[in-house]
Amino acid sequence: AASASDDTPLDPRLVWIERQIESSFRPKPDKLKKLFQSRETLRPLLEFMENAEVPRIFVSLSPSGDDFSVSILPPSVLRRKTVYFVKRHPTHITKENLMDMIVFGEFSTAPLEQLFS
Repeated sequence: AASASDDTPLDPRLVWIERQIESSFRPKPDKLKKLFQSRETLRPLLEFMENAEVPRIFVSLSPSGDDFSVSILPPSVLRRKTVYFVKRHPTHITKENLMDMIVFGEFSTAPLEQLFS
């Protein structure tokens, strides 16, 4: 689960994001665990939650398919499925406003085909 260690309480915001990522990608548990334990990927997730001025975040599998990448900028090329999280309004995300303030979805590698399916 979205926790740095067994002693650290789970951040309900990250647990919610983890569920959406798990639902979209169906990753192996070790890949999902690595996503929430790596500073490189956890930092932009927390920045999205804490900073009202960060309006969106994108999560995708790395080109190798071994790791997730997380960015506040959209991918320049869609080589793999990408999940996005967008704030409805510039705000700090809390466990109380999470469901009302974030819209999420996914892009496929063929977005035009996705629109017509």
